[in-house]
Amino acid sequence: KIKTAKSQGKFTPLELQVIDIKKKHPDTLLMVECGYRYRFFDKDAQIASKELNIMCFPKQNFLTASVPTQRLQFHLNRLVKKGYKVGVVKQTETKQIKAASDNRSKPFSRDLTGLYTLSTFVDDSFSSTPPPSSSSSSGPSQDDSDPEAADDQAALPIEIDCSEAAPSYLFCMSEEECHDQGQGQGQGQRVLISVLAVQPSTGDVIYDEFEDEAMRENLETRLQHLLPCELLLPLQLTAPTEKLLSSYVKTSTRSAVRLERVPDFGDYDSAVRELTDFFLKNKDGEGQEEEEEGEGEGRRVVGLGKGVVKCVRVVVWWLKQFKLEKVLREKTFRVFSRSKSVALPATTLKNLEILQNLNDGSHTATLFWHINRTFTLFASRLLQRWLTSPLIDARDINKRLSAVEELIESDSPAIGMLRDIPKGL
Repeated sequence: KIKTAKSQGKFTPLELQVIDIKKKHPDTLLMVECGYRYRFFDKDAQIASKELNIMCFPKQNFLTASVPTQRLQFHLNRLVKKGYKVGVVKQTETKQIKAASDNRSKPFSRDLTGLYTLSTFVDDSFSSTPPPSSSSSSGPSQDDSDPEAADDQAALPIEIDCSEAAPSYLFCMSEEECHDQGQGQGQGQRVLISVLAVQPSTGDVIYDEFEDEAMRENLETRLQHLLPCELLLPLQLTAPTEKLLSSYVKTSTRSAVRLERVPDFGDYDSAVRELTDFFLKNKDGEGQEEEEEGEGEGRRVVGLGKGVVKCVRVVVWWLKQFKLEKVLREKTFRVFSRSKSVALPATTLKNLEILQNLNDGSHTATLFWHINRTFTLFASRLLQRWLTSPLIDARDINKRLSAVEELIESDSPAIGMLRDIPKGL
């Protein structure tokens, strides 16, 4: 809890700004721009000290820690990958403007300019830069590694980490108990589940609605295929669903899976009204044609299952905080199940050790680990999708095999150039 001025003396103007922003965003780890550094305050400073291996010390009324401004993206990336919701607070006026204004004696004005989580952090420019090893130093330090050295390291060819190859889906779900529970089934054993998965970095939007039994095998299958890094869930779910989601969060091969509880999913009628208005909004104000296109997409979305519509409403509300809601207008929704491929059940993926081994749950020694020789994250994700959703039509299988064979055995200079292009990405 933030200490009171009565017990700690008068707060500084900067501290008052931080307190005000923290009250509006209590669940957010704040990085506050102060001159040439980004500072953390109070409990945020303790978290940053632990996760970033930097010094934390008392100053005025709070503990504080800081990182250089030129290393913002690097440390932001590290904190987000740890599962934190991070807010960047920037100065909204320069020193020159401040000197010429009437409030030159007051502190710099600051506002929250960006919010980031695992699924909404779409800047991949620093994703390949490995964090400095904490074992290389004897203890926390105020300054971190040389930025130029890190940039040189990022420019070298990298080996794709299997855990990084997984897509960064935001996964929203709701459930409703089926009225026709089977004989001998208790309350909440058989449910109708609605899901919506969105990947803001690629614009991929997947939905599904299905019935599930007590073991929640259908839900587990979708979790194993999509591997979401962030879950948007109602405050209350049935016991079997809670058990499965808790197990997924704890045993996921990702470094972290973030779970966010949404107080109110709302009712279907209000969701339809809000989504109709959302999709009717003119795309960047470009004209009547775009408005009609948005109207058509809106009709298609509100025509989905009632649970899916409520999930779309929640995801729109969530993405608006990150200014990423447009991704839902610009992409067509596709259903999880495909007619040309089969989604392997979660038990099959586990028993065949396709993505996770049975020893420690990691990617090591799995089928994916053995055959993955891709150069980019995009290709690695595509390979993962092929393995978990194999084709079922012999003609499609032969077309894919012929294409791969052509790429491997062809002596064409054009094919050779294609092989070299991914190495520079």
